Amino acid sequence: MIYLKIFLFLLSFFGINLFVSKVLKINKKISLPISIILITLFLYLFSLISLLKISFILLFILGLLFLFYFIIKKEINYKELFNIDNILFIILIIYIILIGKHQHFNNMDNYSHWGLIINLIIETGNLPKTLDILSFAYPPGTALFISYFAYICHSSEQGLYIIAQNIIILSFLKGIFNLIDTKMLKLKRITFLLIYLFMQVYIISF
Repeated sequence: MIYLKIFLFLLSFFGINLFVSKVLKINKKISLPISIILITLFLYLFSLISLLKISFILLFILGLLFLFYFIIKKEINYKELFNIDNILFIILIIYIILIGKHQHFNNMDNYSHWGLIINLIIETGNLPKTLDILSFAYPPGTALFISYFAYICHSSEQGLYIIAQNIIILSFLKGIFNLIDTKMLKLKRITFLLIYLFMQVYIISF
């Protein structure tokens, strides 16, 4: 069941990405990171009026509606969608889901910063205040996206937090590499993969 929820979240995320690229006319090369930024901004604005949990549901539904709309209008180029770079990205996402689901926090930063913030957001439905966390001075940006992912999946498992964090990292990394204009495509893809794996081992705590 958890994998179905993750799949539905990714479909909604894809729908938002389509909206960003087709309606807002954002370059497809950077539409993934821009989508995450806009999602975070959307959630943050709703958190200011104490409607964060409602915004989770609203955003999720909007994403699915956007996806269905573009499917019905036949505005999705499937040949372009399933090019080699996107297939590599999809494979890494599947890998993240299968491996990350069983992971746990194992360094201080996870416990003392974003992991703790996410728990508070999900429990209270609001951004944490200064008194909620000792010496709290940590920007909650990515924590909002991760909280959104965890809330839609109806789980507070640490592995799901790690999956969402990896989705963010992969999306921004893909955006950066999409902007690299080179004829050495194989080298670019290998470099992309190696950098991600390096980050996974030394930063993401898999």
